[in-house]
Amino acid sequence: MLSIIGILIIIIIAFIIISKIFPNIRVLLDGLIKDNRSLAGFMSLLIIVVYVLVFSKIINLLLELKDNQYITYLNLLTPGLDILNSILPYIQYILLGALIAWGLQSAKK
Repeated sequence: MLSIIGILIIIIIAFIIISKIFPNIRVLLDGLIKDNRSLAGFMSLLIIVVYVLVFSKIINLLLELKDNQYITYLNLLTPGLDILNSILPYIQYILLGALIAWGLQSAKK
């Protein structure tokens, strides 16, 4: 029961992040990034990062329910989730590098 409440809380938090916080970040970055396609790509990467983190946490919470035999089939997803979780730091470096590059570009002007 506790894991199901945790899953609902994670989904609600992800919805709040994507629907309320990311539009504010987009408005903030709109002054820094002049190219609309770059901004859209940047925001898409942020959304993908949130989806991967949410999916990973939901699978981990579901795997804690040991009493259901069908939930053990979710163990098949753990190698893929491990790969996605190992890629996330590199995506974060790419996002940080892009922000620094756009900041330097706008500081030059």
